[in-house]
Parts: sequence; C-alpha cells; structure tokens
Amino acid sequence: AGEAGLGIEVSNNSFQSPMAGLRLMLHGWSGKVDTLLEDVLKAISAIEVDADVFAMAKERAETDYRNRKFQQPYAHAMLASNRILETPFFTHQERLEEVSGLKVEDLMAFKTAFLANLRVTGLVVGNIDAAEAVKLFTTAETLLGSPTRATGFAPQQMAKLPAGLGLHHVQLSPDPDHVDSAALLYLQVGAQSHKLDAHLSLLSQMFDKEAYSQLRTKEQLGYIVSAEVHARWGVTGLRVIVQSVRGPLDLHERVEAFLQSFETVLAEMPEDVFASHVESLINKKREPDMSLYARSSRIFYEVVSATFAWTRREEEVKHLEVVTKGDLLVLFQRFCAPDGESRRPVSVSVLGKEARAAHPVVVPSDSENFVSASWAEESDAAIIGAALGFDPASPPGSAAP
Repeated sequence: AGEAGLGIEVSNNSFQSPMAGLRLMLHGWSGKVDTLLEDVLKAISAIEVDADVFAMAKERAETDYRNRKFQQPYAHAMLASNRILETPFFTHQERLEEVSGLKVEDLMAFKTAFLANLRVTGLVVGNIDAAEAVKLFTTAETLLGSPTRATGFAPQQMAKLPAGLGLHHVQLSPDPDHVDSAALLYLQVGAQSHKLDAHLSLLSQMFDKEAYSQLRTKEQLGYIVSAEVHARWGVTGLRVIVQSVRGPLDLHERVEAFLQSFETVLAEMPEDVFASHVESLINKKREPDMSLYARSSRIFYEVVSATFAWTRREEEVKHLEVVTKGDLLVLFQRFCAPDGESRRPVSVSVLGKEARAAHPVVVPSDSENFVSASWAEESDAAIIGAALGFDPASPPGSAAP
C-alpha cells in the first residue's frame, strides 16, 4: 500500500474525535482505495490470532498501560475528571487488569461478537464522487455483514451535575517521584448549541489569556496553565488546569481568586478590546482547513459525535457577530463566578511528592489510582462516588438543563 501511495491507520482512540469503537482510516491516491478497503476488510473478517503474535501484542499493551502512571500530573487530573463525568469510562488500571487476564480464545470470541454487532459509520473526503462513496460503504456492509445505517447503540453519556454543589476528588500522583501537583477545575454549563459554543469559545479565549498572564507570569504558579472549552458528548463547559510544585489546595485557592477578579476584568473591559477579541475569534473560525486531513478530522468529529453540524463554524460566526460584553458577563456570572447561581464545579487535586507532606491524604495501601476525599467538610461537598449517581445529561441536540 505504501509503494502505491496509500496509507492505513487502525486505532481505537483519537485525539481529534471521541471514539466508541475501532477506527479504520485509508488515505492517499483515490484510484485504488476501493481495492485496499476490500483487502483490509477481508483480512479483518478472516483474521486468526497467532499465539506468539498475541503474546507480544499483549506484553506491549500491558507495558503501555503500566507506563501511563508516569504521565504528567495534569494528565492524571484530566483522567480523573473524565471518570467522574463520562459513562461508560474505564481507567488505565481497569484496562490493564482486563488485558492481563486475556487469552487467545478470549480475543477470538470477542472478534466474533464484535463483527456480529458491528455498525459502520464512515466519511469520504477528497477526489471521490458520491456514487463511488456509496459503493465503498456497500462493499463494507457486504464484507462485514453489518448495516451502515443501523441505529440502536446506547450513546456515551455525561453526568448532569447539580447546581450549587461542588464535587471534589483528591488523589496521590501515580508516579511517587514526580514533584509537581496538579489542580483541575471543570465548570459544567450544559447542552451544546451554536450560540453557547460561540460564547464559551470567546469567553475561553479571554480567560486563557488573562489566566496565563496572572497565574503563570505574575504569580509564577507553574509552566502549565491553561483555560479551555471542554465539550464531550453534547455537553460543554470550561476547564482550568494548573500544574505546579505548589500543593493543589493552594492552586485551587489561586484559581478561585482569579475567577473572582476576572469578573471585574470582563466588566471593565473597554469596548475596543472586547471587539478585538471577537474579531480575532471570527478570523480563526473563518480560516480554511490547512490540509485534507484537517478537513476530514473536523467533519468526522461531527459524524462520531452524532451532531452532524456541517456548518458549525459558520453558525458560530453568526452568533459572534452580534454578541455583546453583557452576554458574556451574564454567562460568566451564572456558571463560572465563585458565587454563580448555576455553578456546577468539579475540582480534581493530584498530589505530587512535594505536596504530600503538607497535605497528607490517607489512602489504602493497595490503591494507586483513585482516592476520594474533600478539602471541605463532607456536608459541604459530594464525594466522587455520588457524581456517578446523577441523572445523565440529555442527548446532544436537546435543550440545555
């Protein structure tokens, strides 16, 4: 395939798109892509697992999952946050335990069940017309014996957090020698819409610039300081992450103090400065895709998320063209301000080596993953386990909660 100018990628994860299955990507010259697709799907359907190959792949997977404990503290904070919010969700440790007990016959049984219950969703971008695209998916349906337009799979879900109740999660860093700690604050807003996404993107752009200036440059909390929109499975919010040698309790206090001060910054922002932020974001959204890969990744996100908002950027620009500073101030005061009436926070603290002595957390000796605790009194905050019992958010496209 490589000599013919074609490439193949097979994975079960993606940084560009949420995943709930196996992703097969074919790219390159379009002339023989149909032949390549047919050959690959035939190979998947007829695959037999060799014991030696299985042993090597299993060892590689186990090593990969074990080594993920050495990721940066902020990555562990993100993992903990996702575990609270997403259903279903599986940690590295849970995946390692499943892989460790896996046998060849287990994998073959899974292959049979996987193909029997498979649903194909796909995207064709580039020098292939509509008739050829339909033919490709007809081929896939025939070879895999799976309808491409079937429905019925349960969607991924996000926990719907209660307003006014903070969820606090504290854990030791899985890497006992990493000196840094991490603090993550996620502020859930609600179901995605073009207007909300546009307003949150603008708020995030302003917030990230101010957070970097205040928390990293002036207060010198650490090299990793970020504020971004976090949208998953139709639910959106704002996420702030700080990694530092300082303890996470101190980091959370500084983030909350910054949130308090940012309300004044936004309220007193000159109209010309506000307009420059709006213009900057509009220009970014109007930028053309720089490559076919970038274009396909952007569109495929809509496919796998089941949002199908092909003109998302254009719709968001329409809302940005009429947004006012008052709109953002109301959004911030309601969902992000420390005293916001609809504030739905999840805070995660990952304690590094330097912070453990100052902020000890009692944990079971056999636990190296998730430990639930609260900086506040138990009556003032819900522990992580309670979060998993909340009613899930409405499916994408429904009204905001």
